[in-house]
Amino acid sequence: MSLVAVLAALIFNGQGPSNSTPVARAAAAYFPLGLGLTDAVPHQLVRASNDRLYIFVMRGQYSNQLRAYWTDAAGLPNSGSDFSSTALNTAAEIVSVDAAYSGGNYIHALVFNRSGQLLDYVFDIGASNFRAPLTLTTGLPTISGEYVGSSGISAGWDDSGNLHVAHWGANQHIIYRRYTYNAAAHTLDLEEGPTQVDTAGSANHPALAVSPEDHSVTIAWVSEAASPVRILARTRSSAGAWGSVAQVSDGVPWTSRNAGVSVDQGPSLLIAPNGTRHLAYMGNWDATNQYGRIYYATSSSGATWQDSAAPYYTHAPTLAINSAGEIFALGHGHVNNTGTACTRNVDMCVYKKTSGGWAAPQLFAPAPSGQSFDSSVSVKWSAVQFNRPQTVEFLFFLLGQGYVEPTLYYARLDNASGGSTPTATPTATRTRTPTQPSTITLTASATLTPTQTATRTPSGTPTHTPTATPTVTRTPTATLEPGMTNYRVYLPHIRR
Repeated sequence: MSLVAVLAALIFNGQGPSNSTPVARAAAAYFPLGLGLTDAVPHQLVRASNDRLYIFVMRGQYSNQLRAYWTDAAGLPNSGSDFSSTALNTAAEIVSVDAAYSGGNYIHALVFNRSGQLLDYVFDIGASNFRAPLTLTTGLPTISGEYVGSSGISAGWDDSGNLHVAHWGANQHIIYRRYTYNAAAHTLDLEEGPTQVDTAGSANHPALAVSPEDHSVTIAWVSEAASPVRILARTRSSAGAWGSVAQVSDGVPWTSRNAGVSVDQGPSLLIAPNGTRHLAYMGNWDATNQYGRIYYATSSSGATWQDSAAPYYTHAPTLAINSAGEIFALGHGHVNNTGTACTRNVDMCVYKKTSGGWAAPQLFAPAPSGQSFDSSVSVKWSAVQFNRPQTVEFLFFLLGQGYVEPTLYYARLDNASGGSTPTATPTATRTRTPTQPSTITLTASATLTPTQTATRTPSGTPTHTPTATPTVTRTPTATLEPGMTNYRVYLPHIRR
């Protein structure tokens, strides 16, 4: 057994009942759950210490609905019918959702919204509902027009009960905060910050990871302060000392302010049990007249990084790791992946890192006829309570009426093959009716109304309703994606 595998077993296994007994082989699988959107930077699914899976997503673009899905029994789900769900209407349209879990009975669903608020919707595992939301801060950047994929929040716990939060802040900065949670009083207590992490401004897409080795915190982000654009990072030691800003990228990252803020970009960041930082981002337009080359960087300390270009392409590459220390990039196919099974951006694929470089991408989930998995992936990962690390579990979505009504999919790789031959079999569509939560109050004067079911917008023109009265109509563009047999309605400029 490799050193990484030994460390993974020592650090990650044994957390919760799921790892106290032998675990059966997990066959590769994927299946739909219901409405929901995911993104590459945040981690939106958690396997709790009760060995149940919990998922937190926004319903779709132009929606303020936060949705939670969870398995009704311990173990690996086999279809959507293994899940229950609930939903509530938050204070404003949701831009980003991140799920942070330290163990025990609570999961923190952190929401960055279009009103410039950062809120914590604490989910009570025992009661299967949300507690009253907590406000971390307000006055943050807002986004007009299309916005899905404009990542704004990333968080993680350490094993000392500290919630580390990085978010997009006022004046285009990256801001760090550290909290503790008092469950009895239901309060988030600010212990450190707010601290400005970047030094030059024009920063966005913060990605935070806590090291399982020493519980230092690394934050990476996209910096548009200089030309060319760079991926930068900075590390805070477990003692609270911040290092210097480090350049991660040698390649030029892709960025765009056309319909959101760099909606196809990460960075995707995780830290292995031995403390090695792993980061993926997407390259800019190149000589092939395409953007999307995968760039992969590593660092042992967060102070210096080694960056290299992979031979393959995707949009928003998302990194995953298993207990054997194997690294995967997850994303859709790309026309530049010549000679592989992953040349269509409508299909979901797996890119595996090997000792000799990147293996050819493997087709994981071919899109249904006339539809598209042209989406960003969110993976299960955390420094603490990384339960069932031998199984890579992740989320992606199927485009329906653009990004207004996407269908959320759960997926996993085969833990025996390590994903080297990851072709999966789709299973049954979920039929369970969502559970209605109790009413949740944001402040003394504002009440959030829960939602039991989602109403499908008629095809043709998605409707944006930010409040109870005004309605803004947005006109989509009918676009035929490669490999599709029928026209579907997509919002302009958001095609991944």
